[in-house]
Amino acid sequence: MMEDWHINLMKNRPRICIFCGESLHDKNNEHIIPQWLIELTGDPNRKIVLGSFTSQRLLEPGADLFRSFSFNSFQFPSCTQCNTEFAALEGLAQSRISKLVRAEPLSADDFRVILDWFDKVRIGLWLGYHYFLDHNFWGISPKFHIRDRIGVADRALSISRSTNYEPGVRFAGVNTPAFAHVPSCFTLTINEWFIINVSYHFIVSKAAGLPYPQSIELGGNEELLVDLHEGSGELSVPILPLEYERSGTTIGQSILPEQLISDDDADNEANGEVEVINDFTPTESSILIESRNRIAKYPRYPSNQWVPDASYDFCEMQYRNSFETLGMQNQLIQRVPVSESVPSEQKAYLETEFANCVDANTNMLEWLSETNRKDSGTLDVA
Repeated sequence: MMEDWHINLMKNRPRICIFCGESLHDKNNEHIIPQWLIELTGDPNRKIVLGSFTSQRLLEPGADLFRSFSFNSFQFPSCTQCNTEFAALEGLAQSRISKLVRAEPLSADDFRVILDWFDKVRIGLWLGYHYFLDHNFWGISPKFHIRDRIGVADRALSISRSTNYEPGVRFAGVNTPAFAHVPSCFTLTINEWFIINVSYHFIVSKAAGLPYPQSIELGGNEELLVDLHEGSGELSVPILPLEYERSGTTIGQSILPEQLISDDDADNEANGEVEVINDFTPTESSILIESRNRIAKYPRYPSNQWVPDASYDFCEMQYRNSFETLGMQNQLIQRVPVSESVPSEQKAYLETEFANCVDANTNMLEWLSETNRKDSGTLDVA
């Protein structure tokens, strides 16, 4: 049974700005899925169904686990100043996403804007879904908000195309415990385009030829403890060292953190001392593209290189994308073990939480696999 203190915690969450995390000043609302994208993909008055909401049965006994929203009401609190500031990114993204939807040429700078926009959407969905809509059921204390996560870590897009598609904009993987704890992977589907967004420190750095970790662990304050290996200075496949279907196109960029904590300095960090060990140049890579098992710098001029060679049935892609999104979330959680330097009780708690996240995704993958076996003529997952 849920403890009363936890229910009170969910009910009494402070109202914060989704951009800066501060108390609201001159309140406004932010549409994480912007109006221009809704209009680009169908009826702007249509509704979306979100679920499942774990907190619903606890805070509203007898309520449905699923909620229906009009896209216009899918909005979250923000400061007017923050909302106005980030409108500039929306303006830049609108023309570029519109070109992507129409399979038009895009440049490296275009993809840099698109990657920034996906950073915004991913963190916005994380906070919007788990902190606001699901009443912070998992007891998350957000250490970052949208403003803090744009262009600060490696990021990538796996782009696949479908046929016989149903127009619309959809997102997947945001309602899992894994995404609640580690908001590093989700899917945004825009008409026929299935786009998996991944962002995690050092996930692209080795492929980009930049310094990458020989070892990486999670510290007690949720900082990364790393032992860096010198980069090769050359590009190498794969962009993302994760298991997923590579028949589409992967776009990626490595961005080295400004400050890192080495394994040897974990004790110093506990005393407030952080060693700056990132004196490498450059601190970010060019925009990279991987297609047909080849990697290259993406052209500075508008190009169709990003458009995948193949396309797949929309229903098949829905199955495949669900498997890939859940699987990649599990791989990211398991990629970084909890350090032995973390106090034993905290270490046990974190490991249990992460294991439960992986188990939840694994159970869903098993259910999807069973459903798929019963549905002949769609994706066969071995």
